[in-house]
Amino acid sequence: MSDIAKRLDVLYELKRYEELLHVSIPLCASHGEESMSAYHYTILTLIALERLDEALEAIAQALEQFPLEVHFLYFQAFVFFKQSRLKEALSCVKELLSHEPNHGAYHHLHAQVLVELSRYVEAKRAIDKALALDVHNADFLLTLAIITYHLGNTPIACEIVTAILASDPHHAGALHLYSMLGTSHLFEKSNVLRKI
Repeated sequence: MSDIAKRLDVLYELKRYEELLHVSIPLCASHGEESMSAYHYTILTLIALERLDEALEAIAQALEQFPLEVHFLYFQAFVFFKQSRLKEALSCVKELLSHEPNHGAYHHLHAQVLVELSRYVEAKRAIDKALALDVHNADFLLTLAIITYHLGNTPIACEIVTAILASDPHHAGALHLYSMLGTSHLFEKSNVLRKI
């Protein structure tokens, strides 16, 4: 990693976003050897700042300069997902997976997009592929729990979330889903009891 890339990485980790952009944007325009790292951190920063339209512009420029760098396609799909442009996100993820089929995060994003499109059976296939590549990833497991819930199996979804919280008790997404599923699961039990 070059000194410039290290500096950008440190600025990003410290969340000194404006300073990072002040350094990275001119490097993107330079088309020099540092421009790929500069685009990478510029895009991550714009996403973190929720300046998503600007992030898409930077992604388009990065893909023009580096058409074979699939991680820029991932950023594009992610931004489309964040903007609820789900058909564009799905198209982008499919292209991404055609280039790089063995990356868990790409399958995970695919599953997330399919969940938002209420295509749960396809989402289950996608998250299974992600988990085959990284079975212990808490975010992948959380998405599996969401899909399992939507496929009508709340008790199994609760078990998955409980397992996530056993290994990471502060996982924000799992805590949120746990509270939601716990309420849903209690509601299901109360309905069963009413029928008895």
